[in-house]
Amino acid sequence: MESIMKLEKVNKTIGSHHVIKDLSFEIYPGEVFGFLGPNGAGKTTTIRMMVGLMSMNSGDIVIAGHSVHKQRNQAMKRIGAIVENPEMYPFMSGWKNLVHFARMGEDVSEERIKEVVKLVGLENRINDKVHKYSLGMRQRLGIAQALLHRPSVLILDEPTNGLDPSGMKEIRAYIQRLAKVENVAVIVSSHILSEMEMMCDRFGVIHNGELVDIQSVNDAIADADMEVTIEATPLAVAERILKEETDHVMTKNDCCQVVLEKERIPEITVRLVENNVNIYSIYTQRKTLEDQFLKVIGDGVIE
Repeated sequence: MESIMKLEKVNKTIGSHHVIKDLSFEIYPGEVFGFLGPNGAGKTTTIRMMVGLMSMNSGDIVIAGHSVHKQRNQAMKRIGAIVENPEMYPFMSGWKNLVHFARMGEDVSEERIKEVVKLVGLENRINDKVHKYSLGMRQRLGIAQALLHRPSVLILDEPTNGLDPSGMKEIRAYIQRLAKVENVAVIVSSHILSEMEMMCDRFGVIHNGELVDIQSVNDAIADADMEVTIEATPLAVAERILKEETDHVMTKNDCCQVVLEKERIPEITVRLVENNVNIYSIYTQRKTLEDQFLKVIGDGVIE
């Protein structure tokens, strides 16, 4: 599949600080792409360059075949974005807000407005004034506004920020749906990594201005080590044998806890039994996207 957005060796220097260093990756139609990074990694700077709010020192961003350097207006027409909270007129209805924004675009018909209202599930409340909307409804209205001109790429910065669990689930469902229905590439940044794991198809990790990892969420989780808790006696013997197999062993409440590849669990179980260790239970838990993220960038503050 041909990419819809491509970053080609993008560099950005602010003062004497080299913020973004040869950043290159591609985004594809119909996918939800998670963009992750700790504080100061350059994530926000990259998003600002994507939406045309900040210039690059070198490199290029190509959106639907249009270079931001050479064809900026055409490139920006293919972008929809919500950076931070969507700004709406609170004492106008959701419908009148969308009509107002539609007038700023080109060829946005009433039918298109109705189409995006249905897409984000606001048909029953679109004529209510926005100040009566919940935070989740305002987020959905903001997404509808960003979709009016049929963008190829939709960028959402912290779309679930401040929402309760029900609201998070709701926004996650709409983001996944619009990516498939509109065939739009959705780029999502969030500090809630469990949400990203459930929402995204792929994710990229930026650290110190450089792309350090990019892969599908399914592959990341499938490749993750297992946390294995083994209830066994005698515990000292089990601990000694496990320490011969891995460095990641700790004992707690008559159990040994180890970190292993899934494929190694049967052979280690056999070895324990052969050494007269009685096994009462084995509990496994696969590491999460958050574990994978911290493994890549180390412990630190996450944006």
